[in-house]
Amino acid sequence: MIDGTVVRLQCEACGAVFPYFRFTGDVDSDTDGLYSATSCTGNELVIAEATPSEWNEMGRGDGTSTEKNLAQQLGRTDLKIVHLVRVEDTNAAKGLSFAEFQKVYKPPVLIYSCPCCADGESRAVEELTAARFKKSGGKIELLGPLRLLA
Repeated sequence: MIDGTVVRLQCEACGAVFPYFRFTGDVDSDTDGLYSATSCTGNELVIAEATPSEWNEMGRGDGTSTEKNLAQQLGRTDLKIVHLVRVEDTNAAKGLSFAEFQKVYKPPVLIYSCPCCADGESRAVEELTAARFKKSGGKIELLGPLRLLA
């Protein structure tokens, strides 16, 4: 069973808005090997399990062979892997008490690649449950024996 949320990301360079599936689990091994691919031509995601070589490639920030395998398997070339580029942490906690830190804390900002343009970076603009994403017209396709947690 797969658990997570759909995050709508927006590219700061080209303005594209696209979905990304953020996996959650009690331990890292719950989500190891799982990835999502998005389409810049539609409001849809594909969730699949990577082969060991694909997983290693994605760990290096590359998804080229995974995208090629998806294209062959599904007969489409519009699916792209979104990668985490960096984490921006704006908290300056030095010298603050825990109570003061809690008052000013802001969660780190996750910066992702853009699958729709070459050099764009994207940020979250909305987070939805999978059910709400589907209800809003989004589509999630699961490959293999994968199932989403309701």
